[in-house]
Amino acid sequence: MEHSRLFGYWYSEFGLLNQALHIWPYDDLQQRTEVREEVNGIDFWPPATADLLTAQNTEIYFPAPFNDEAITGIMVLIMSCAHIPMRQVIHQK
Repeated sequence: MEHSRLFGYWYSEFGLLNQALHIWPYDDLQQRTEVREEVNGIDFWPPATADLLTAQNTEIYFPAPFNDEAITGIMVLIMSCAHIPMRQVIHQK
């Protein structure tokens, strides 16, 4: 990714369909703010498919105080659900 490193991405195949989950690591909240401001000034953001979103949830996680000192920064977890129209299938006997 050009503006921020993608740490993880998952897409649901069963259960709640059309759900994507992605994780973005940052050094701190200041870096996240700077990246968001930079991306908001670009023509492709928000993406053209943003109108398909039915819900989006963003959570920010900090390392626990008892974690290894090598683990620093924050993780931003974004869960999105989209309405993707499906073609109706009609079964005939």
